[in-house]
Amino acid sequence: KTFVPGIWGPYYNAVTPHAWLLEGGQSSTGSLIDYVIRSFACFPLIEENATAQNMSVYEYLNQRVLALATETDDQKENANANAKTKQVSH
Repeated sequence: KTFVPGIWGPYYNAVTPHAWLLEGGQSSTGSLIDYVIRSFACFPLIEENATAQNMSVYEYLNQRVLALATETDDQKENANANAKTKQVSH
């Protein structure tokens, strides 16, 4: 049984019977995700859309991921065709 500043735990029997578990890295993982999202070129648009819908950026992105996951194949093909048309016209 070990207590370490900045590390979560110890937890007994959490993964392996009769063993202690310590956790670390959650804070840095969250910071990395935040950095990647905020570094994305269209982050200002994402933030604007989230604010307009009275959502956090993370709620908005989760909603978009769910919408993309439930699109039909025809909708995906149309979106890809529209994206290619926009690339050609610029």
